[in-house]
Amino acid sequence: MKWTNKGHELDDIGSKYLKTENIYIWGAGKQGKRLINTLQWLKIDSDCNIWFIDSNAFMYGKTYENAKILSPAQFFQVYDSSNSVLTFCCEAVYFDVLNEYAEHIPDRFFIAYAERLPRHDFLRCFVSVYLMYKHDKLLSHHSNYIITSVCNLNCFGCLNFNKYISKPAHESFDSFKKHIDIVFSKFDFLASFHFSGGEVMLNRELSNCLEYISETYGDRIFELFFVTNGTIIPNHELLRTMVKTKCGVLLDDYRASVPITKTTFPKIKQLLDKNGIWHNIAKAEYWYELGITDEETGLELPIDTLQKQHNECNVHYFQDFFDGKIFGCCYIGYANDMYENKANIYTPDESNDYISIKDTPKMEILEFRFGYTNKGYYDLCRRCNEMHGEKSIHIPVAKQAERSFDEG
Repeated sequence: MKWTNKGHELDDIGSKYLKTENIYIWGAGKQGKRLINTLQWLKIDSDCNIWFIDSNAFMYGKTYENAKILSPAQFFQVYDSSNSVLTFCCEAVYFDVLNEYAEHIPDRFFIAYAERLPRHDFLRCFVSVYLMYKHDKLLSHHSNYIITSVCNLNCFGCLNFNKYISKPAHESFDSFKKHIDIVFSKFDFLASFHFSGGEVMLNRELSNCLEYISETYGDRIFELFFVTNGTIIPNHELLRTMVKTKCGVLLDDYRASVPITKTTFPKIKQLLDKNGIWHNIAKAEYWYELGITDEETGLELPIDTLQKQHNECNVHYFQDFFDGKIFGCCYIGYANDMYENKANIYTPDESNDYISIKDTPKMEILEFRFGYTNKGYYDLCRRCNEMHGEKSIHIPVAKQAERSFDEG
């Protein structure tokens, strides 16, 4: 999307969302609980009535997390699009419901945690807009920080472009502190914040960073976690810090491709369970080959094609927060030549590809996170095969290139 009226691009939908009186969540399970707890943390339940819908007849009429559960038939009878919104608690529930109720689903709906369907993402597309127009509060639906570009794996198709990083390095505590202080100078809430890499646990500053963000801004973050490739067993100090800061883990399951994880993965999971540390397992069927290299390609692509590709890409969900900036595409953040420990294969357009958090008004930050840019696309789009698109290419998960393996 191309900026034409900065600071007012979302006024029309913002005025519509201000009329919301009822929020319906389809799916009264684990993900539904996660979602309604997020809304309660943001105090949106003080503004709107929140209801659950569930296909399990045993649950009809009961309450879950202080919200009444309706049957699908009851929901379809009472739903009024003029003052209500529907969100599915996750993509899996949406696709299940679609098979049975396709002709009854309202034209306007949302999906929580919608990685494959970002145009419907509830936190980004509804909640962040509602909070801004209702309360002048800026919410980040998803925020990350690359704490290191050092990795002990050598994966084909690494989306951090590790093979192009000539000087992999850890981020210092001071650089993280400076960055996160800038983030919270503008953002009122982060629904989700995580550290990623490289392999996060290789950076010995991880505990210090966790303690600082938790002690200083913990009440403004709903979920705090880090991503790990499942090769390194956390030490006692880190485990204590994780318990203290309520930090969770997204644990990659690479047991089919990385031999050492057959031993380390179950040990890590056992430790997390033993210490009561919440965690989710990430086991992908395939990875994407974006096709982004150090060579310029796609120079002949017309602007309307690039804008269409940009608008349909899921990158609006995964933007990169780093050095007091937001890179509109996370892969621009990883591939840029602005920092020595990045991949150095793309020169970002400083007028289009990223924004300075400190120097950008809240409303324009929100619009940028919606995908608005001065061009309506990024030049890196010319070189990308897309995710979840017609040009997408699938590759094996975590397939290793030749290199001696360091257990860390």
